[in-house]
Amino acid sequence: MRDLISVIIPVYNSEKYLEKCLLSLINQSYKKIELIIINDGSTDNSIKICNKFKKKDSRIVLINQENKGRSEVRNVGIKKAKGTYIMFVDSDDYVTQDFCLDALNEIKHTNSDIVFFDYFSVSNSVIQKRDTLYKNFNHTLTKEEAMTSIINSSFLPMKIIKKEIFNNIKFPHNKDYEDVFVTYKLVEKAKKISYLAKANYFYVQHSNSITHVKNAKSTSDYFEANLVRYSFFNNKYPLAAKGALDNLLIASFFYLVYNPKGKFSSKAKSIITSSKLSKLESRKLLYCFILYRWFPKLITKIVRFYFK
Repeated sequence: MRDLISVIIPVYNSEKYLEKCLLSLINQSYKKIELIIINDGSTDNSIKICNKFKKKDSRIVLINQENKGRSEVRNVGIKKAKGTYIMFVDSDDYVTQDFCLDALNEIKHTNSDIVFFDYFSVSNSVIQKRDTLYKNFNHTLTKEEAMTSIINSSFLPMKIIKKEIFNNIKFPHNKDYEDVFVTYKLVEKAKKISYLAKANYFYVQHSNSITHVKNAKSTSDYFEANLVRYSFFNNKYPLAAKGALDNLLIASFFYLVYNPKGKFSSKAKSIITSSKLSKLESRKLLYCFILYRWFPKLITKIVRFYFK
């Protein structure tokens, strides 16, 4: 359906934030949207909230399923989507009234396959604008620029994407950090990528966010995603690879802290011991990695206690 935007909203136990999220979507200035809400086995009142909104708005498509994780939710949403364009909104976040309109205008005006845009981070009621790119102006991106930009902004909700770009690309089964596994593949497939220097998305950070949770599975998935992406960059986009090395070092460190005998432990150790740590931008991380080389058990205990 021409110019229909399919907005995919994964929902799992987000009753605290969900109403604000859905209100921001049903009140969009651009009306030609479908809201694909996928309740991924929530055990709180999320499904009641979803049902309430479905009765209010015929554009809502509500899917209930057993808990399968965010990757499977996104795959289901893309498969069900009827729109020309895909956008994602997480159920604990919210958007401005022109979230869809601005994105659509930009992707049509530039005839792009993907448009990146800026966002606001929300932490303890403090709202700060975050730039997706280092250069804050509208322009068409080269592949190298786009790949470099997703090193720290793989998060798909800050993008609008032509649905056809998802053909033959799926999110990996049962993996955290699914965006890191997939976004570079979408960028590689796109013929044209643009950047809109405007923030319309509010990214709400809280203690239950996947980026704040540290355990054996999350750190293993984060390491694997960064390793695969770095290897791809290293073969084809050397400038992006240089920027991605810091992320791989961080992923290696946390992997070893939570998976000291895991299947990637020897690879993670070799990355930390062979890399030139002096190039790390963060002094705190630099000192932490150096100390880990000498006192791995002590640093492991400290880090695990800090993130407990």
